[in-house]
Order: sequence, then structure tokens, then C-alpha cells
Amino acid sequence: MTDAIYNEILKDPELNSRWKSMPSYAEQRRDRLGDMIMDWLGDDTVSAKLFYESILQEVEENIAYHHQKLEKYKNFKALMTCKDV
Repeated sequence: MTDAIYNEILKDPELNSRWKSMPSYAEQRRDRLGDMIMDWLGDDTVSAKLFYESILQEVEENIAYHHQKLEKYKNFKALMTCKDV
């Protein structure tokens, strides 16, 4: 958000009060977590075990993704410091 827009919000009492009453990012994230849990466990075709295994699979995929990016950054650093890649 630009400073100009933010300053306009601060000037307008109605917008300012609505802006301040918005949930924080942490609260929004927690709400999304609750929505996700309700979506999975509220589905009669999804078992608790499938939900659990799906979360583990997602974690494993994130680990692999970040490991790949780590290697890319290491290779880039080696190039920047004139070390063998």
C-alpha cells in the first residue's frame, strides 16, 4: 500500500476504524488453517489417515523444493566467489 493511500485512510474516521478492525495476518492465517481442517475432515470421503498422510506428503514436497533452491543458491554463491561448481 502506498503512503498516499495509507494517509487517506488515516484521515477518514470511518475508513480508519474499519482498517483497524481488520484481523491481523496471524489471525487470518489461523482462520485459513481452520478452514482447511474443516474442508478435509468435513468431507465424508476423506479419512483422518488420508488427511494426516496428505499433510506429511506436503511437508516432504516442501522440503524437496527448498533443498533444490538451497543447491541453486549454493551454486550461485560458488560462481560469485569464483569457486568450482
